[in-house]
Amino acid sequence: MSMGKRIGFGDYIREAFNARPFGLLIPPNWIALGVFALLGIKVDPGFLVLGAGLELGYLFALANNSRFQRLITGKALLEEEREELVRTATKVKTLSPESKRRFELLRAKCDSVLAHYQGGKRGDGVLLATHAESLNRFVWIFLQLLLTREGILNLAREGKLSRETQSRLETQARDLERQLKGDDLRPELQRSLEGKLAIVRQRIDNLSEGEKKLEYVESELSRIEQQVELLREQTVLSRDSDALTTQIDVVGASLGDTAEWIKTQRSLFAATEDLADQPPVLLSRARQTLEE
Repeated sequence: MSMGKRIGFGDYIREAFNARPFGLLIPPNWIALGVFALLGIKVDPGFLVLGAGLELGYLFALANNSRFQRLITGKALLEEEREELVRTATKVKTLSPESKRRFELLRAKCDSVLAHYQGGKRGDGVLLATHAESLNRFVWIFLQLLLTREGILNLAREGKLSRETQSRLETQARDLERQLKGDDLRPELQRSLEGKLAIVRQRIDNLSEGEKKLEYVESELSRIEQQVELLREQTVLSRDSDALTTQIDVVGASLGDTAEWIKTQRSLFAATEDLADQPPVLLSRARQTLEE
């Protein structure tokens, strides 16, 4: 999973200042600062200067330590993944009962594929991790398709896919085009109007194809379900690990266009808008494999 926020030197300094090794309740750095401050006040002000120098040296040395940096980066990655899992779980809760059932069933089947693959000791650890990532991505794309599907259905129920809505947007587009033909437009206003017109036109295109988009989503959902079921059957019946690897690769490659299509729909169907591009670990077997 890629980090949305870059870890900078200031982050390492902050973590070094608050570092608590060996499970201590209070960072030893705080204790040392307190001791030098007390000595500086009660004994000799020179201890304040000495303490400040030692503190700067300690922070600089620890913040530049590669092992410490890896530890802090891993901690940040874990926290980011935890936050993404919470967002994902919240999205799953918004699904209809039927969509939840389909999601959980697909997730269980992908876990089953990994379980059989691991149990048969097919391939090395790197190959197992690759398959775990691929299957996890299948589930991630499937979830986003389910959310997109429900977004389209919600728009239809609210009447936003109706001819009246499309007519209103077309009227807005004509008004914007008329304003852009004015001779006394300031450059900043022209850019604003052009941007607004582009958005309105995109909405017209998207909404006018709502039914086609729904058909596409339904087809992709069914395709993923059937492909995962095929993978599960092949895992149980076949001992040919190369054939299974090839099948997983084929499925993964075929879903690349699907993932890109979902991204283009986020402005219209907000259900997937706040999800990360990189999937969190949704499969229990995938987590186990990737941690080994």
